[in-house]
Amino acid sequence: LGYANTGPLRPMLYPDSVSIVVPCYNCGEFVIHAFESFERSFEILHMLVASLGLPPVACEVVVVDDFSTDNSVEVMSRFLDANGVWSAKACSECLSPPPRYTLVKHSKNRGAGVTRNDGVSAARGSIILFGEADDVFYEHHVATCWDLLRRHPNLAFVKLRMDAGKEYFESSFVAHQAPIQ
Repeated sequence: LGYANTGPLRPMLYPDSVSIVVPCYNCGEFVIHAFESFERSFEILHMLVASLGLPPVACEVVVVDDFSTDNSVEVMSRFLDANGVWSAKACSECLSPPPRYTLVKHSKNRGAGVTRNDGVSAARGSIILFGEADDVFYEHHVATCWDLLRRHPNLAFVKLRMDAGKEYFESSFVAHQAPIQ
């Protein structure tokens, strides 16, 4: 699921940044696989943007750990440097800046909804996508969502999902309204 982070009823001019919000609870065993899929998906996005001759798109991943009791935080911390850059970055030849990773840690378990909302609050992207710490993105996921939102500025959200090997898109448009007087 991706949506334009522009506020109510404001179309986006150019989506210059993408954030992936990832709630995490006891996913230490899987989270690196999720990171790898985000990196590959960012690489495909950067190739699309370059092929269109458009300005680079900044990418970030905001992981919110919901007071995991396993080694999730330890595993993630091993791969992030002091600036939140993932040292195992797959996009080594990309001219765009590396994605930034932000790790937000809850001091107690607060549940999936609060965790996701805290991630949205920390995200800086003009497009926000939702990922899962125990799942992977298809490599074209970020580029497809970004391109749909770029080409349709009144699009409020887009959902890309796979079901039995077939892709489905769901979207919702925001109608322009006259300002309230």
